[in-house]
Amino acid sequence: MKHLFHTLMTLTAHTPWALHTYAADINSELAVRTITNQGFLFTYLLAGRHENIDRQLILFVTDAKGEPVNDAQVIFTVIDMQGTNLLAEATPINGGYALGLNGWFSSVIRIETVVATARGMLIDNFHLTAERMDKAA
Repeated sequence: MKHLFHTLMTLTAHTPWALHTYAADINSELAVRTITNQGFLFTYLLAGRHENIDRQLILFVTDAKGEPVNDAQVIFTVIDMQGTNLLAEATPINGGYALGLNGWFSSVIRIETVVATARGMLIDNFHLTAERMDKAA
């Protein structure tokens, strides 16, 4: 847990309070991506190493002032290597936006994220590999 907080603080200059709260509550998370997108900070966590917790990809979004963006609509598209895809609206959870990944994982999946706020639309995409998932298992 201490290593996770050090990693997140190193990656992000303005870590939202909700991110600390969520990490403390779940205690089974792995930072998989941090990126600045048009002045907004996206921090993705992979949660659910414990067998009683479903695997989830959690996105925390903060604005340029480091304030959490809690009023967004977040849509995730998950695409596996065979081209099968799932389009799902994220579930708000502890200041972030969650997507359940159970049953949606092969060796590599592509994650496409659309974040719609009153200030505009933000788009991100990346690949999540089985190695990252195995480290979280």
